[in-house]
Amino acid sequence: MNEQSLKEFIYETLLKAGGVMDPGNPIIGSSKNSEKKFIFFEFRTIEETSAAIQLDGIRYKDVNLRIRRPPEFEKNPEI
Repeated sequence: MNEQSLKEFIYETLLKAGGVMDPGNPIIGSSKNSEKKFIFFEFRTIEETSAAIQLDGIRYKDVNLRIRRPPEFEKNPEI
């Protein structure tokens, strides 16, 4: 799976769904692990991250995408 084409697909899908808060692609970073078959995307805001998570299960090039937060994500971290 091509990292750049997936990034563009997610951006365009979020844009159509109204999940992009500011102009430009909300994905500000990415990391691909071909061996384990996953790509991590980092979003610029929590709201855009939450919008992307709503795309869980969307079909891309004959694959249903699993979109999740990383296991170490803390919903309410202590300040």
